[in-house]
Amino acid sequence: MVIGPLSEWVSAFAEILAVCVALFLPYYTAHRASKARQKKFAASIVHLTEVAETGDETARKELSGFLNVGFLISNNSKEQELITTGMEILRLLDSPITQADKEEINRLLASIKRVA
Repeated sequence: MVIGPLSEWVSAFAEILAVCVALFLPYYTAHRASKARQKKFAASIVHLTEVAETGDETARKELSGFLNVGFLISNNSKEQELITTGMEILRLLDSPITQADKEEINRLLASIKRVA
């Protein structure tokens, strides 16, 4: 049985490797972009919440707008979870903030910060 010259084997291996990279590189790139986008979502929600918690009405409105737009453009379940958590924080910010509300907001922020 003849297995052929080594150069043909190396060439075949290189072609298989090139095909694998061509097939899976777009998925890997999309995954990295999705992770970066989730981190940006989380960081924005945390920042706007911390500013709105001080009583800044503009920050609360910005948080509301950000969450509404984010809900429309999000494309995976992790982003949807972040938006849902942000909506819960916004609901707590809409009423006069009690100590229990502050504790709940801090708990929700901690869950968001794990993503960021």
